[in-house]
Amino acid sequence: MKDYYYILGIRRQADMKEIQNAFHKLSLKFHPNEHNNDPFYTNYYRRIKEAYTQLSDEQRRYVYDRRLTKFEAQSKTKTKVPPPVIASFFASKKASHIEDLITISWEVLNAEQIQITPIGQVASNGTQTVRLPEHQKNEPYIQLELEASNADSTNTVSKTLEIRNLSYLPPEEEVYNPTPVRKPKRNNEKSTSNTKQTKTRKKKNNASKRKKKSTTNPDSSPDPRQNENQVIAYILVMGMLFIIGIMLYIINSLNPIF
Repeated sequence: MKDYYYILGIRRQADMKEIQNAFHKLSLKFHPNEHNNDPFYTNYYRRIKEAYTQLSDEQRRYVYDRRLTKFEAQSKTKTKVPPPVIASFFASKKASHIEDLITISWEVLNAEQIQITPIGQVASNGTQTVRLPEHQKNEPYIQLELEASNADSTNTVSKTLEIRNLSYLPPEEEVYNPTPVRKPKRNNEKSTSNTKQTKTRKKKNNASKRKKKSTTNPDSSPDPRQNENQVIAYILVMGMLFIIGIMLYIINSLNPIF
């Protein structure tokens, strides 16, 4: 059952003047003509007008009050209504300037009244494009808070979004933080460069000495393979000479020349 007193934001003992003033303020704030016939404002304005219609008439208000009292008495014996649940609440940007537009989306369950600071009262779900509040331009982070409540539940839930303010300029003391300039030590640099040059020169001298030793002082010990080849060649030559000598002897014996 709808609580028209809760919708208009008035107490149940309010007189007719309080009801009219509440309706006048809410109609100026949520009239769809002031918001380009936005569906949310059209729906919410319909609820405000319905509540005013019921409470501005004495006979309708009397019947409504009896029904509301009976409904509340019955609801106490029933199970409690679950508390509101914020299913989603996020912004399109994590960082933005004050003058930039930012889109906020939300979805809330089991809630009758939902308010987003600084937007105001909104529906249970929706998307809206707004500008960040200028009164927080001197803050490093801008906070957007969603608060949801239920008329039949004492629980109230809230969630806060923090958006980094790119327009924020920290104080000069924080910005100016010069780092000391260290002068290079020339003596150390020269000494290190000299040591590096001496090391490289020593390496080059050692390499050249090794090359000279390898070229000018060859190893005096002969290769054993070369010795074997020389012995074999010597044996072959002596064998051939011996065979030639025998052949000459045989030829001379058969046909002596001398």
